[in-house]
Amino acid sequence: MEHTVHVPVDVYLAHYTDILHAQADTDALISYVEAGLRVKDLTATGWRDLDILSGVPEDNTFEVLEEITENIHDLCVKWNEWNDHPKIGLRTTRLICRPSHETRSDVRGGFMKTEGRNILLRLEDGSEVDDENVPISAAVAIAEFKCFMKDRAENEGKVVESVTRTLYNDPCRRFMLAFTIEGQMMRFWYFSRSHISVSAEFDFQVHPRHFIRFIIFLTFAPLQDLGYDPTAEGVFSDKQKIQYRFKVRGILYQTLRPLNEPTLDILSHATRVWEVVELDESNMMPLGEPKVLKDVWVYTGTKGEREIYDEIFTALGELDRKGAVPGNERPPPLVPGASLVEDAQRYFMTIVSDEVVVIDGQPDTARGPQVGYTEFIYSEGRAQAPSIPVPKIAHPHKERTHRRIIFKEVCQTMYQISNPAEFTLGLSQVVYGLDYMRLAGFVHRDLSPGNCLMYNGQAKISDLEYTLEYLSQGSLNSAPPTGTPAYMASEYQLGRYVFQPVQPIPKPLLSPAPFIPSLPVATVVPFRFNYLHDLESVLWMYLWFLLSTLPDSAEHLRHQLFDDGSTGRHFFISCHRTDSSAFDEVLAIIGADSDMAIGVNCFRFLAYCYETVEATEPGSDDSKHWDPKYFLHEYYVELHEAFKYIHGKMKDSSSSGM
Repeated sequence: MEHTVHVPVDVYLAHYTDILHAQADTDALISYVEAGLRVKDLTATGWRDLDILSGVPEDNTFEVLEEITENIHDLCVKWNEWNDHPKIGLRTTRLICRPSHETRSDVRGGFMKTEGRNILLRLEDGSEVDDENVPISAAVAIAEFKCFMKDRAENEGKVVESVTRTLYNDPCRRFMLAFTIEGQMMRFWYFSRSHISVSAEFDFQVHPRHFIRFIIFLTFAPLQDLGYDPTAEGVFSDKQKIQYRFKVRGILYQTLRPLNEPTLDILSHATRVWEVVELDESNMMPLGEPKVLKDVWVYTGTKGEREIYDEIFTALGELDRKGAVPGNERPPPLVPGASLVEDAQRYFMTIVSDEVVVIDGQPDTARGPQVGYTEFIYSEGRAQAPSIPVPKIAHPHKERTHRRIIFKEVCQTMYQISNPAEFTLGLSQVVYGLDYMRLAGFVHRDLSPGNCLMYNGQAKISDLEYTLEYLSQGSLNSAPPTGTPAYMASEYQLGRYVFQPVQPIPKPLLSPAPFIPSLPVATVVPFRFNYLHDLESVLWMYLWFLLSTLPDSAEHLRHQLFDDGSTGRHFFISCHRTDSSAFDEVLAIIGADSDMAIGVNCFRFLAYCYETVEATEPGSDDSKHWDPKYFLHEYYVELHEAFKYIHGKMKDSSSSGM
């Protein structure tokens, strides 16, 4: 697991385990509890009944922690009775050390075993949590114990796996805590969508106060401080199937079914999408037609999808007002005479509402402490030591903010479409949606079959969180690559322009050649994402679909072109300049003269477009962007017509086959 923030113990405790909101009060409480523990639990050399080196099995060695934490709880209750102010809150969790017992999943995802776990006292329905049958939604924190330091990597691996399962299975969870013990050395952990923090190790026999503070926090902290989302809850249907309820701008929605497969990655957008229905809170009855709810963690400071959508259509509206786009320089409208804004709306989702999740009056963000350093700590079951000293840096991760969006249309992703005619129709429409984005001056930067959707025969482009104004971008160094690698433009993956022409090439398709500016050969400029890179993502979507229809003998092509880190993509798109056995092999399998080959040859056409643009001189200002006027409407028309032609042939073939 990468990008783990290593922090001193006191920094970890101050940042993640705020008990009484004042250090003096917290110190007084811990001193009171420590003094009480020294009556029977603590000696001058450590915890009285915790003999780690006795050779007793781990299960028996660490089960005494249950009794210790109960004694800590009892002393805190006495503190409340003795102290008028400040008081700690009501108990929320308790520690159980039952390595042989499984924690069951509320949904698919199986079970997990941990050495110990802090569990809720009660479930949301008020029933007590059974020690023998703990649901994942009731597992608050994870603990892993080992008697020897040599087993540290195993501890780390098990903690990461357990937290991954929990965050995957429970969408009501924002972050998660854990602690690990190897011998007498203890570490505290924090897992969120932006970063993982781990405290420096300490001997909890010699320094029990750190452990006492951590246990007090786990035992008494409000659920939202333990990682639960107070704006979400899980409920069971009559069929005992779990559904979730979310508040978005004061309106309550209940999920009907999931529409995507959430990622297992802890550090991610953690995008979840459901079909939902609005509920009348007075009787919990459904209102209106189903909608779509998207729950996502985006980088703090980035614009929301609603804001980006509004900017795109404001720009199109301004072009409408000025009459700046001739009819032959835009996609043909579905309704004759429709404005740019009116026609472009069919290519995008309708956003009902968009909000930042707010907890205790503050935006829900994942942000780590301001000190620490990062390194790789876990990979395939082995601890990884950095090869060189890692500098200490502030905020070595990017803060994320929790957002929710409600969409009107319940769509299919193009991943779900298996019909070639429907798939190519969708691609032809996506191309025209991108043409409208070009007219507005925006690039998408994250196209994939997962965010190109179909709704009643109409393609819609979604997931605008990475969308930027083309002319406002910084260089690749200031805006790291985004998107799904399998569908990412090859130049974008390489981080440099590679299509400067070495000699003129014939245009591979039949329509008249677009205007080629007679300007000097392009100079080397800082790399920036441009409109052609979005179009290339469409072509990779087509090739992915095509290869998925081929026999198993083409499996090596799928690996060569679509596995992460594959090297064959650039050679495929620049096949006219370099040898590409993959390109020739695909054409040989499907037939060089077949209808589907037209889509493959679109890669050649796009290479021609790249060379045409990159033969021009970039802007003279510091931005060094290629002038938008060189990204021609004709490029979009060419690709649209190619996919529309394939669609027609596939539709005819399907009809004749019936």
